[in-house]
Amino acid sequence: MGFDRQNILEQIEKNIPTECPDCFERLYFKGAGKYTCPRCHKIYYDYFGLIKKYLEENGPAPAVEIANNTGISLEIIDALLEDGRLEMPKEFKDVKRCERCGALFPVGRYCQKCIENTSNGIMNIFKDEEAQRRKFAKSRFTRDNETKRQYEKDKMHYLNHIREDRK
Repeated sequence: MGFDRQNILEQIEKNIPTECPDCFERLYFKGAGKYTCPRCHKIYYDYFGLIKKYLEENGPAPAVEIANNTGISLEIIDALLEDGRLEMPKEFKDVKRCERCGALFPVGRYCQKCIENTSNGIMNIFKDEEAQRRKFAKSRFTRDNETKRQYEKDKMHYLNHIREDRK
């Protein structure tokens, strides 16, 4: 999965809450992506904190599931994995990521769902091409017959012309 690492890091930095949106008090960092307001005691999270909270509540999960349920993009999750702030569970360490959708799977470059979608798309293209080919073949057959008739007509005319020249 290609992404602009600098842009992702800037997004992570911009997501760090600094001020309570309700009382405009400066937030205190409590660790692991968690921030609290000293006045109203509300808790806020940055991207890392949201992911950590999700994993604590739901247990180990694929990055796609985390992204879907937290609203954090896969690129940000990948950046946090690369930085070592997140770690993959043992059962997912030997697993690869689908190059198309980002889902985790054991072998190959694409997950089963993406393989099926791609093969269905290819089959539809072949069906459309076959229909076009049949349509063209019928019109080509018709054209060939007309050309043959015209050729035969011209041929006879030409032969008649040669016979007239000999006389």
